Amino acid sequence: ILILHKFPHYLQKFWNCFNYDEDQFKTSICTFLAVLSHFDIIVQNTSDKISTLKKALIVVLQWCFHHNFSIRLYALIALKKIWGMCKASHVNDFDTLTSIIECSLNQVELMHGTGNAKKNWQRIQKHFFFEYFHPLKDYCLETIFYTLPRLSETPEEEWISLSKFTAFRDIPLSSTFPSCHSQTTLLDLKPNDWTQQDIGLNLAEPNNERRWVNVQKKIIPCKASAPDLDLELIFQDRATKLGKSNRKLIVVASLIDKPTNLGGLCRTCEIFGVSALTVSNLHYINDKQFQHLSVSAEQWLSVIEVSKINP
Repeated sequence: ILILHKFPHYLQKFWNCFNYDEDQFKTSICTFLAVLSHFDIIVQNTSDKISTLKKALIVVLQWCFHHNFSIRLYALIALKKIWGMCKASHVNDFDTLTSIIECSLNQVELMHGTGNAKKNWQRIQKHFFFEYFHPLKDYCLETIFYTLPRLSETPEEEWISLSKFTAFRDIPLSSTFPSCHSQTTLLDLKPNDWTQQDIGLNLAEPNNERRWVNVQKKIIPCKASAPDLDLELIFQDRATKLGKSNRKLIVVASLIDKPTNLGGLCRTCEIFGVSALTVSNLHYINDKQFQHLSVSAEQWLSVIEVSKINP
């Protein structure tokens, strides 16, 4: 939002983002539509606001008819914002569409019943990003590193409070980028129960509401450990906390030469607390296919090179 606000000439590249294959970039399309909900901030520095509004309205309207429920929901949020701006700016080029747009927005607002569609529409409108967040007034260190992660329900250990930056007194802060802001609206908010769900395109319909639970999170073994502890004790403590056995099991995979198999095996070894994994060549670790399946497990597991012996 700030990039488009400060550099309006990038708007054309932003419009090009909506030409991506939505089957592979559903989450990205929702994010781009969410950006348009703050379009009043984006167009502040544009020379031709009317033409920009017309382009935004055309882009948003095509996503309001998408078969995916989440995309339609984000598109309606953006449409509500942009259409309000069009009426305030007296854009008359869409007179033929006025009744259709007005009826669509009214139908959503006056939706009857207690189905998930109505609940999701109410939830997303109450989300802090759409109701309270201001890209310019809330632009500060505290918002970026503490408030937004907290309201986005990021794990608490990843929140960085403002006090953490006090030690860096030798780094001057620009007056245009303060450490904290005077408004406390965001600070007083609690996380909303709306979450963007990235399930399959055919599953994200209003009658198939699901909640994401038990999301896997990489555990940092040395985070709570004193720096002077022996590394072996750290790994033992980690295995104990994770409920994994510490039997010094070594998996020998030196005869396996497929990066995909090695990557999956590395991930499995890390999960079950294996002490070491042997491979015929450490170059496998840098293979993209290996890394795709290992999901960084090689950084948490001792991988040793044991070359094959040719008979």
